[in-house]
Amino acid sequence: MACVAITAFACKKEEDNENPVITIINPTKNFEFEDSVAVNFKVEDVDLHEVGFTIVKKGTTDTLYDLPADHTHDNPFLINEKYKIEVSEHTNATLTVNAEDHNGNTSSSSVDFHIHPM
Repeated sequence: MACVAITAFACKKEEDNENPVITIINPTKNFEFEDSVAVNFKVEDVDLHEVGFTIVKKGTTDTLYDLPADHTHDNPFLINEKYKIEVSEHTNATLTVNAEDHNGNTSSSSVDFHIHPM
């Protein structure tokens, strides 16, 4: 008679009721970009699971850039990149960062800024 051991690998889960903390460093409110949007933010949580962000045309659902939520255990999770976003007219935009930990605690943080046409 053979014994079979099955091991399931899953993300480590810490018990907590705290939402992830999102700090958007760039862009700052109403900042104006001409060719590339500098996105710099930090997400902190003892049991972080997913982080993503979108840039949309303000007041619409028109997506200008989307970085879908991705699995991570980094704490803190950092983004410090430039993203080229081409628009044909002066465009007010909103960056929204979303985060979730392994316990389902979520956070969202947004900032409005402006993109000049190229």
